[in-house]
Amino acid sequence: MRLESKLLKGMLAAAPKSDVRYFLNGVHISGGWIEATNGHYLFRAKVDTGRQKRLFTLIGNIPTRAHTTDISFPRKVATHKDAHGKIIGVSYVEEIDGKFPDCKKLIDGFEPVSVDSIGYSPEYMGLPHKLFKTTGVALEFGGQDKMAKAVFKTPDQDKVEMYLMPMKI
Repeated sequence: MRLESKLLKGMLAAAPKSDVRYFLNGVHISGGWIEATNGHYLFRAKVDTGRQKRLFTLIGNIPTRAHTTDISFPRKVATHKDAHGKIIGVSYVEEIDGKFPDCKKLIDGFEPVSVDSIGYSPEYMGLPHKLFKTTGVALEFGGQDKMAKAVFKTPDQDKVEMYLMPMKI
């Protein structure tokens, strides 16, 4: 399976590293989506995953110049390539034995509503730009105490969705 390295790097950075809910410590691919959550926010992006359904993390760093990452689950290896297809690094793939939360169920139930004011963690709001180098955002609010949806556009015209819970101010 081939993924854009910057997208994979952003998803891995969004996933917690040592959460007691071990099934959140990785990246989930299923149904044409790649997603990561820490329980407070969820990032997802449409990708070509084929029929793959996996929960995994990488051991090792993704090189800065990496353009694509080829993941072989049977071999448990991720091969990072530059924009010219030259191999510039390798990471180990560690599959996580667990059940990722059914995020689709939450997302399918999302309905935008009008709100007067709502609070969000500034740290979370800045993550999409930091992780994915986003260039624009569209926001939809679910209500004072319900999740919101933010769709971020990247320079390559990819769309990264973020679902996040509000905070009390």
